[in-house]
Parts: sequence; structure tokens; C-alpha cells
Amino acid sequence: MILKEFLELRRDKRTMAMIIVLPLVLLVIFGYAANFQVNDVPTRVYGPTAQAVAAQLKAPFDVKEVDPSGTREEATDALRAQDAGAVVLTDETGKSSTVLIDGSSQFSAQAASSAALATGGALKPDILFNPDLKTSWVMVPALIGMIMAFIGTIVTAIGLVRERQAGTLEQLAVMPFKASDVIVGKRRKRSTAAEKTRIDMPARTPRGRARELGGASRSMTPLEIMLKYVSGKM
Repeated sequence: MILKEFLELRRDKRTMAMIIVLPLVLLVIFGYAANFQVNDVPTRVYGPTAQAVAAQLKAPFDVKEVDPSGTREEATDALRAQDAGAVVLTDETGKSSTVLIDGSSQFSAQAASSAALATGGALKPDILFNPDLKTSWVMVPALIGMIMAFIGTIVTAIGLVRERQAGTLEQLAVMPFKASDVIVGKRRKRSTAAEKTRIDMPARTPRGRARELGGASRSMTPLEIMLKYVSGKM
């Protein structure tokens, strides 16, 4: 059985290419292209000495706007609207300024906070919206999407393997359906949206006829109807 699977795998050029090329592509993407280092943080400078302080700011602070009349409330609104990643509030002397940092963008916040601490007290970081820079607030929503994508792919693959073992996959192959139609049907069968759009169809078995006479019917998905039609049970 194992030898048979390897022989089929060797004959399937597309599968072999996917097994070899796809891991290499993912390795390059996650190893080199996915870079969490932030070099530019959009910055606004508010306060009486905004012009002088803005001229002294270095990377990663990228000054986009200078407003000597800006207030802390306006700075907070700009961060909340994500118009800036950091806002520098200057005082009248220009020697001690406060940097309001958007903590919801964790990597940008870490870069801005480190740069502010490196000034030796000239810039005092004040992180808003995520003061402790907890990773869970950023990673959990992203992981939910990734996990759902992986689970959907695995469940679809298991369903297709089951259809192949049962022999119904060959029957689907001779029907006027694309491979994508079958896969989408498999995913829709297991999704919540498909459960909300289920259609009622009376069963054609003796028990189903009895239910039909009694006014009862069972719920079938479009994929089940197609499979019933292919196998000649309708």
C-alpha cells in the first residue's frame, strides 16, 4: 500500500512540484520577506517648540506634521484614528518632551519606545491603548484567522480522501463540475453559512416516504443532493 502511494505520487507531477516548491517558497517568505523590524514611525510634533524638536528627531521617527498649537487631546485623537504612530508633545523649553505612542501597533510602538529611551530623557515615552505592550492583543486575532484557514483546509482534504476511498470521487470527475466546485461544496457543507442555507427535500427511502406523507422532511445540503443524484439513489 505504501509503495502504491509513492508510485502514484511520483506520477503526479503537480503534487511533486507542490511538495518540493511550496515549502521552499514558504521558507523564503517567512524567513526573509516577513520582517518585523520597523524603520519608520509616522510622527506628529505638537507644542510651542515643535519646529526645533522636529528638526532634532532621528529614525525611526518620521515627522509628517508640525503644529505648534496642537494639544494632547488632538494628539490622542490622531493616534486613535491611526493618523500617526507617535505624537511628540513639546514644552516651552524643548528639553523635555513626551512621546505619545500608539500601543495597538506593537512593533511600531516597541521601535518608538526604544528610540525615545535612547535619548537619555529628552523624550519620555507614554504608551496608549496597550501600555504593557501585551503580545496577546496583537497575535491572538491573527492566529484565529490562521487556525481557521488551516482547519478548513485539513477538513476539506480529509473529505476528499474519504470520497476517493468510497469511490464517489470518480463519479464526480465525470460530471460537468470543476475541481474548484467540488472543493467549495465541501467547504460550504461544513461551514455555518451552509447550515443557514440548507434546503428541505423529502427522503426517497420508505421511511422518508412515510415522513413525507406525514408532512415531515429532512434537510439536505446541495452537495448531498448532487451525490445522491450521482449514485442513483434519488
